[in-house]
Amino acid sequence: MKLTMLGGTFNPLHLGHINLAEIVREEFAYDRILFVPSFLPAHKDITGNVSADERLEMIRLSLRPYDWADYSDCEIRRKGVSYTVDTLEYIYSHYEFEGKPGLIIGDDLAENFYKWRSTERIFELADLIIAHRLYKHEISLTFPHRYADNRIFSLSSSQIRDLAQSGQDLSDLVPPEALRYIRENRLYG
Repeated sequence: MKLTMLGGTFNPLHLGHINLAEIVREEFAYDRILFVPSFLPAHKDITGNVSADERLEMIRLSLRPYDWADYSDCEIRRKGVSYTVDTLEYIYSHYEFEGKPGLIIGDDLAENFYKWRSTERIFELADLIIAHRLYKHEISLTFPHRYADNRIFSLSSSQIRDLAQSGQDLSDLVPPEALRYIRENRLYG
Protein backbone atom coordinates (compact mmCIF):
# COMPACT_ATOMS: atom_id res chain seq x y z
CA MET A 1 0.00 0.00 0.00
CA LYS A 2 1.34 3.43 -0.99
CA LEU A 3 0.63 5.98 1.74
CA THR A 4 0.78 9.75 1.93
CA MET A 5 -0.16 12.06 4.77
CA LEU A 6 -1.80 15.44 4.98
CA GLY A 7 -1.38 17.25 8.27
CA GLY A 8 -3.09 20.35 9.53
CA THR A 9 -5.32 21.81 12.18
CA PHE A 10 -8.45 20.99 10.14
CA ASN A 11 -10.41 23.60 12.08
CA PRO A 12 -12.65 22.56 10.38
CA LEU A 13 -11.86 20.00 7.69
CA HIS A 14 -13.33 21.32 4.44
CA LEU A 15 -13.94 20.15 0.90
CA GLY A 16 -10.72 21.81 -0.29
CA HIS A 17 -8.74 19.42 1.94
CA ILE A 18 -10.62 16.40 0.60
CA ASN A 19 -10.32 17.56 -3.01
CA LEU A 20 -6.56 18.09 -2.64
CA ALA A 21 -6.19 14.62 -1.11
CA GLU A 22 -8.09 13.08 -4.04
CA ILE A 23 -5.94 14.92 -6.58
CA VAL A 24 -2.68 13.83 -4.93
CA ARG A 25 -3.91 10.25 -4.57
CA GLU A 26 -4.78 10.00 -8.24
CA GLU A 27 -1.80 11.95 -9.62
CA PHE A 28 0.85 10.07 -7.62
CA ALA A 29 -0.96 6.69 -7.40
CA TYR A 30 -1.28 6.56 -3.62
CA ASP A 31 -3.61 3.97 -2.15
CA ARG A 32 -4.30 5.75 1.11
CA ILE A 33 -4.27 9.34 2.33
CA LEU A 34 -3.77 9.72 6.06
CA PHE A 35 -5.18 12.91 7.58
CA VAL A 36 -3.22 13.91 10.69
CA PRO A 37 -4.79 16.68 12.78
CA SER A 38 -2.34 18.49 15.01
CA PHE A 39 -2.92 19.09 18.68
CA LEU A 40 -0.80 22.24 18.70
CA PRO A 41 0.96 23.03 15.43
CA ALA A 42 4.51 24.37 15.50
CA HIS A 43 3.84 26.93 12.75
CA LYS A 44 0.54 28.61 13.72
CA ASP A 45 -2.00 29.15 16.47
CA ILE A 46 -5.32 27.36 16.74
CA THR A 47 -8.22 29.76 17.06
CA GLY A 48 -11.87 29.26 17.88
CA ASN A 49 -13.82 27.43 20.52
CA VAL A 50 -13.22 23.93 19.17
CA SER A 51 -11.26 21.26 21.02
CA ALA A 52 -8.81 18.84 19.44
CA ASP A 53 -11.27 16.01 20.10
CA GLU A 54 -14.04 17.89 18.28
CA ARG A 55 -11.77 18.50 15.28
CA LEU A 56 -10.86 14.82 15.29
CA GLU A 57 -14.51 13.78 15.41
CA MET A 58 -15.35 16.00 12.43
CA ILE A 59 -12.53 14.33 10.50
CA ARG A 60 -13.63 10.84 11.53
CA LEU A 61 -17.21 11.49 10.42
CA SER A 62 -16.24 13.29 7.21
CA LEU A 63 -13.85 10.61 5.94
CA ARG A 64 -16.31 7.71 6.26
CA PRO A 65 -17.47 7.90 2.62
CA TYR A 66 -13.90 7.68 1.28
CA ASP A 67 -12.40 4.19 1.29
CA TRP A 68 -8.99 5.65 0.42
CA ALA A 69 -8.94 8.06 3.38
CA ASP A 70 -8.00 7.45 6.99
CA TYR A 71 -6.86 9.53 9.93
CA SER A 72 -4.39 9.27 12.77
CA ASP A 73 -4.88 10.81 16.18
CA CYS A 74 -1.17 10.44 17.04
CA GLU A 75 -0.51 14.19 17.34
CA ILE A 76 -3.65 14.79 19.39
CA ARG A 77 -2.79 11.94 21.77
CA ARG A 78 0.80 13.18 22.00
CA LYS A 79 -0.44 16.62 23.10
CA GLY A 80 1.88 19.60 22.99
CA VAL A 81 3.55 21.02 19.90
CA SER A 82 3.54 18.72 16.89
CA TYR A 83 6.64 18.30 14.76
CA THR A 84 6.41 16.57 11.40
CA VAL A 85 9.56 14.52 11.97
CA ASP A 86 8.05 12.97 15.13
CA THR A 87 4.83 12.16 13.30
CA LEU A 88 6.74 10.49 10.47
CA GLU A 89 8.66 8.37 12.97
CA TYR A 90 5.30 7.36 14.48
CA ILE A 91 3.89 6.49 11.04
CA TYR A 92 6.88 4.22 10.35
CA SER A 93 6.38 2.36 13.62
CA HIS A 94 2.58 1.97 13.40
CA TYR A 95 1.67 1.58 9.70
CA GLU A 96 2.63 -0.80 6.92
CA PHE A 97 3.28 0.72 3.50
CA GLU A 98 5.43 0.40 0.39
CA GLY A 99 8.38 2.73 -0.17
CA LYS A 100 8.54 6.14 1.44
CA PRO A 101 5.26 7.76 2.41
CA GLY A 102 4.35 11.06 0.83
CA LEU A 103 4.01 14.26 2.82
CA ILE A 104 1.69 16.92 1.39
CA ILE A 105 2.39 20.53 2.33
CA GLY A 106 1.15 23.80 0.88
CA ASP A 107 3.46 26.14 -0.99
CA ASP A 108 2.82 28.68 1.78
CA LEU A 109 4.57 26.34 4.24
CA ALA A 110 7.18 25.17 1.73
CA GLU A 111 8.67 28.66 1.54
CA ASN A 112 9.82 28.33 5.16
CA PHE A 113 10.43 24.60 5.20
CA TYR A 114 14.11 25.14 5.99
CA LYS A 115 12.98 26.38 9.44
CA TRP A 116 11.22 23.11 10.30
CA ARG A 117 12.73 20.75 12.83
CA SER A 118 15.02 18.03 11.39
CA THR A 119 14.41 18.75 7.71
CA GLU A 120 17.15 16.35 6.59
CA ARG A 121 15.48 13.54 8.52
CA ILE A 122 12.11 14.46 6.98
CA PHE A 123 13.69 14.07 3.51
CA GLU A 124 14.95 10.61 4.52
CA LEU A 125 11.51 9.57 5.75
CA ALA A 126 9.12 11.09 3.21
CA ASP A 127 8.66 12.26 -0.36
CA LEU A 128 7.58 15.90 -0.25
CA ILE A 129 4.57 16.86 -2.35
CA ILE A 130 3.93 20.58 -2.66
CA ALA A 131 0.36 21.73 -3.25
CA HIS A 132 -0.47 25.09 -4.79
CA ARG A 133 -2.10 27.18 -2.12
CA LEU A 134 -0.91 30.74 -2.71
CA TYR A 135 0.96 30.61 -6.00
CA LYS A 136 -0.26 29.48 -9.42
CA HIS A 137 3.32 28.89 -10.56
CA GLU A 138 5.93 26.65 -9.02
CA ILE A 139 8.12 28.56 -6.59
CA SER A 140 11.85 27.92 -6.53
CA LEU A 141 12.69 25.49 -3.74
CA THR A 142 16.13 24.11 -2.94
CA PHE A 143 15.07 20.72 -1.60
CA PRO A 144 13.74 17.52 -3.21
CA HIS A 145 10.02 17.72 -3.92
CA ARG A 146 7.27 17.16 -6.47
CA TYR A 147 4.45 19.56 -7.24
CA ALA A 148 0.83 18.46 -7.24
CA ASP A 149 -1.17 19.54 -10.27
CA ASN A 150 -3.92 21.16 -8.24
CA ARG A 151 -5.77 24.40 -8.70
CA ILE A 152 -5.84 26.92 -5.90
CA PHE A 153 -8.99 26.83 -3.81
CA SER A 154 -9.82 30.24 -2.43
CA LEU A 155 -11.03 28.56 0.73
CA SER A 156 -9.54 28.34 4.18
CA SER A 157 -10.68 27.04 7.53
CA SER A 158 -10.47 30.56 8.96
CA GLN A 159 -12.89 31.80 6.28
CA ILE A 160 -15.25 28.96 7.13
CA ARG A 161 -15.10 29.83 10.84
CA ASP A 162 -15.93 33.46 9.99
CA LEU A 163 -18.84 32.40 7.77
CA ALA A 164 -20.16 30.06 10.46
CA GLN A 165 -19.91 32.81 13.05
CA SER A 166 -22.00 35.12 10.88
CA GLY A 167 -24.61 32.40 10.26
CA GLN A 168 -23.77 31.79 6.58
CA ASP A 169 -24.53 28.52 4.79
CA LEU A 170 -21.54 26.15 4.80
CA SER A 171 -23.10 23.29 2.84
CA ASP A 172 -20.92 23.85 -0.25
CA LEU A 173 -17.75 24.20 1.82
CA VAL A 174 -17.59 21.38 4.36
CA PRO A 175 -18.54 17.71 4.17
CA PRO A 176 -22.17 17.08 5.21
CA GLU A 177 -21.06 15.01 8.21
CA ALA A 178 -18.87 17.87 9.48
CA LEU A 179 -21.65 20.39 8.87
CA ARG A 180 -24.08 18.29 10.88
CA TYR A 181 -21.56 18.03 13.72
CA ILE A 182 -20.89 21.79 13.64
CA ARG A 183 -24.62 22.54 13.84
CA GLU A 184 -25.43 19.94 16.50
CA ASN A 185 -22.58 21.09 18.72
CA ARG A 186 -22.92 24.81 17.94
CA LEU A 187 -19.30 25.16 16.94
CA TYR A 188 -17.80 28.37 15.57
CA GLY A 189 -20.88 30.36 16.61
